[in-house]
Parts: sequence; structure tokens; C-alpha cells
Amino acid sequence: MRAAVDTHGRKPFLIGAMLASAAAYGLAFLNAGNANVYLIETIIRKASDTVFFTGVRTAMTDSLSGPELTISAARIATFAGCGVMVGPILSQRVFIELFKLQPKHMFLVNVGVLGATAAVLAATFRETLNPEHKKPMDWVACNPLNFVRLLKASRSMFMLMITSGLQVRAH
Repeated sequence: MRAAVDTHGRKPFLIGAMLASAAAYGLAFLNAGNANVYLIETIIRKASDTVFFTGVRTAMTDSLSGPELTISAARIATFAGCGVMVGPILSQRVFIELFKLQPKHMFLVNVGVLGATAAVLAATFRETLNPEHKKPMDWVACNPLNFVRLLKASRSMFMLMITSGLQVRAH
């Protein structure tokens, strides 16, 4: 992923990841109750999250260093963690109980939030990759099956990858 971000810049991947997640949520809304669609939606969102946070970390590294980078990364992680914890409470208390929306409408709320955020990013985010620092595309590094190498690296890496895969499936 980093190879693509270093070739094409951070902005298109940040916006693209948000739009891909929005599309996945839209798919889930249109097919509410279909477990197979929920699995596809989750896979797309997890991949999009990876792309998004890779772009964010890379953009931060372009612009910050030392303690400033560390503090900013901690702040972002804190806000992301709070969002994960508070999001379900807000959706239950505000949207479902107060506005009487059906649970499937939370997918639409997410489409709206992600779409609006992508629009703000498109309008305000300044590309952090200087044109002279762009690298040629390394297609080997972008191979989505590169994780198989990690499975063979060591027993502990194998167990870590299996655990991570089970967590994604359980979600």
C-alpha cells in the first residue's frame, strides 16, 4: 500500500478509501439482513481502513517529525478509539431511540458522514507528497497476497496473522 501512496500521493487514497467505505455501507443498507453482503461490506471497510490509515500516517510523516509526530499520532489514535466506543452509543441513543430510525438506517448515516468527510478532504487537504519525492510504482510491494510471506516468517507471526484474521471474521 505504501508503494502506491508514494507513487500517486496521499490525497487520492484518503478520499478513495472513504468513498469505498461509503459504497460498502450503501451496499449493506440496500441488502439489509443479508449476511453475505455484511461479510463483503466488512472486508471492503477493513481494506479501506487500512488504506486510509496508511495514507494518514504517511501524510503525517511528510509533515511532522519527532515529538510532534508522536503526539499527533497519539491524538489521532485517541479520537479514532473514542469514535469506535461512542459511535454505537450515539447510533442507539440518538438515531434509533430519539429519531426512531431502523438499525439499517445507520448504514445510510455512515454513507452521509463519509461522503461529507471525503468532500471536505477533497476541498481542503493539501497533498503532502512533493512531486520530486514520488517513487516509481513497485507492483511486487502492492501484491495483496504478500501477507502469505508473513505466515511463513515465524510461528509467532503465523499465530498473530491467524488471530488477526479471526478478529476480522468475528467483527
